[in-house]
Amino acid sequence: MLTVTQIHTLTYKPLPTVFKRAIVALSVPHEWVRRIRTRRQLITLDGQSDRLLKDVGLQRSDIQRETMKWFWTP
Repeated sequence: MLTVTQIHTLTYKPLPTVFKRAIVALSVPHEWVRRIRTRRQLITLDGQSDRLLKDVGLQRSDIQRETMKWFWTP
């Protein structure tokens, strides 16, 4: 008699390569949107005082460098 684990192992088939590539392709635009949103939020921090930025752990140069990147650049 087969156990549940053995049955699952027999019926489990990995995703075909096409589906794996589709999942990766769909996740890329999601990452781009996240970067755009994060960099827009950083732009709003650029107008804050240096003391506040220091409390958050950022420097003005870091914010400016990050916000100058294109959305596809990590």
